[in-house]
Amino acid sequence: MENYNSKTGKHLIQILMFSMYNDQRIIYREYIQNAYDAINRAVKEGILSQMKDGIVDVRIDSDAQRIIIRDNGIGIKSNEVAEKLLNIADSRKDGVTSAGQYGIGRLAGAGYCRWLKFKTSALGEDKASIISFDVDFANQIINDVEDESSATEVIDIITKLESVPEKESEHYFEVTLEGVNREYRDLLNPDAITEYLREVAPIDYSMNFKNVLFSPSLKQAANSIYTNLYAEICNVSVCVNGSTELRKRYNLRIDGTGDEIDCLDFFQVNSDNGDVLAWGWYAVTPFTKQIPVSDTNRGIRLRKHNIQLGTSDLLNKYFGEARGNNYFYGEVFAVHPNLRPNSDRSGLAPTPETEILFDKLRLIFKNLGKLYQVANNAKNAVKKVALAVDKLTSGIETDEQHIQAEIKSAEAELSKVENSTNAQSQVAKRVIELHKTKAQEKKNEVSVKKANAPKEQPKQVVTPPTEQPVNTAVLTPQQTDIYEPLKEKFTEKEILLIRRALTYMTLACPSASKPLLEQLKLHAINQLKLS
Repeated sequence: MENYNSKTGKHLIQILMFSMYNDQRIIYREYIQNAYDAINRAVKEGILSQMKDGIVDVRIDSDAQRIIIRDNGIGIKSNEVAEKLLNIADSRKDGVTSAGQYGIGRLAGAGYCRWLKFKTSALGEDKASIISFDVDFANQIINDVEDESSATEVIDIITKLESVPEKESEHYFEVTLEGVNREYRDLLNPDAITEYLREVAPIDYSMNFKNVLFSPSLKQAANSIYTNLYAEICNVSVCVNGSTELRKRYNLRIDGTGDEIDCLDFFQVNSDNGDVLAWGWYAVTPFTKQIPVSDTNRGIRLRKHNIQLGTSDLLNKYFGEARGNNYFYGEVFAVHPNLRPNSDRSGLAPTPETEILFDKLRLIFKNLGKLYQVANNAKNAVKKVALAVDKLTSGIETDEQHIQAEIKSAEAELSKVENSTNAQSQVAKRVIELHKTKAQEKKNEVSVKKANAPKEQPKQVVTPPTEQPVNTAVLTPQQTDIYEPLKEKFTEKEILLIRRALTYMTLACPSASKPLLEQLKLHAINQLKLS
């Protein structure tokens, strides 16, 4: 506008330093994201041979209230330091080849400490540059209602730039938070931060998961495109306080349910013109129940540049029912250049491609909803098989013919599930097969019981003498069935009902109380006989 110069007020600094994120731990993700970009550039410049050579070293000293995050990326040349680190929202990153794009996240750590420092050196330079931000002073200026400084003026006032000697072979960027407020206990807890980074950082899978599940499933995938897409995923090495390299937490089973992971199923999301928007995987299991919130792997996650966006429940709303995502482990990798994180990385910025992605994920997740419903129906049928077998093998039920009828009925129910419309996909068939295997394992227990049962000895026929002495006792077979006395007053059907009622009492009774229960059962049977 003519004759008017606009101004950016100091409260922008308040937003960037003190109000950027609602989760304090996100500052680790932010600085590791910047490290990822620096390592990526170092690879492109030939300073590092591959992304895996990139190292992000996190040091947390709770006693000294200090956090240091250092990478061996490209670093920043001394003549570019002021421009790149002091200018606000002036990043040259495009968000396509780089994880960062806005140039506003680097100040986020200031909200949790008294001094925020950046130290960096580029290959071939004999000095390192240090920029320090006096956070207490920034707070003082921002809270002074009479101070009319602009955002850039505040930055200039609170910042100190200096240089120190450095080896020419060094290249790095180091962030230091000095005087971290003890109010933010998680920030100074190495164990808590380790678990958080295993969830969100751009790191590789655990060796077990990668070698036993991911790689074999990738080879068996119907479309070879997944091998190429996976090859484009970049990982860096992240360590906390000198620990071994962090890996994603996925392993061979679902921690929260105990279900073993059978394999992984892959999917891709394409635009209407055939461009790949995203691809992903989910773990195929028996889906016996929802994964509890205590399992921090729960839910299919959204990632860009292998860095998690938002929280674990970000994609819940795209399932038919929000709890649907709680049955799965999995990841969706957004790969299209127009799928970009929003400013706080809580999700994707609105673009036409973003809208298409979520519309198509709804369809994919709708089928996943059918999958765990099929699994639930199969599980219920197998439960009936297991209950029938347990009654027989525990001796609670002695009528094997009746038990076999119960098993046959449950198997018919399982067969009905298998032939249902929702169970015709290859994955659904595989899930049902997992449940059928469990049913067969339970049925095998009947055969084992029969094989281990003591063989019945032939009955010895005792021929009584023609003239039995007056006081000689007559041999009678020993009674082993406590329900035998009831046959004089009750029909077999009535005795079966009594037997079942007392059987369920035995199943529900604590082990320590079972001797007393057996006495009570005998007393009850005696009372029934006398009634």
